[in-house]
Amino acid sequence: MSVDDDDASNSDYGLTFETHVCDRVDAEHVAHDGGEHESVDAVATRSVRARSLGPAIQNALYYADSLTTGDTIACKVARYRIGSSSNTRRGRYWIPKQELERVDGYALGVYHTQHGVINDAVTVLPADDVETIVGGSWVDSPRTDIEYVARPPWSRVFDPEEVTYGSE
Repeated sequence: MSVDDDDASNSDYGLTFETHVCDRVDAEHVAHDGGEHESVDAVATRSVRARSLGPAIQNALYYADSLTTGDTIACKVARYRIGSSSNTRRGRYWIPKQELERVDGYALGVYHTQHGVINDAVTVLPADDVETIVGGSWVDSPRTDIEYVARPPWSRVFDPEEVTYGSE
């Protein structure tokens, strides 16, 4: 699944990933429901063993706890590379502290602009494991509606040696 427009925004990539996750782990998409679902993108409709869908997950995360029916999930996707062709770096997740305190788990993934969601780089993890990944690296948010945010690179979750999108 990919975004076809070269001028796609981060929200386009995010929505594409949310749809991908809901299809893969049997979750109901509730991102635009508001109310009790503030900061929530999906609600699990069955128990989900936290796991990577490929070999790329960092070893420490293989034994994560599971999410159960009704657990709330925030979906975060990071671009494979960002920046200009001469100066690029791995993409990062945008994790607001108040969101981490509200949800039960996260679906994390990596997205390549030409190839879409990288299937080997998708996982569902409990919020406690994501808090460990963040490691207290909160910074002031540039947005007025969010006080603190963490921006961990996707390489804290997935092994860059195992994340490929085809021919590199």
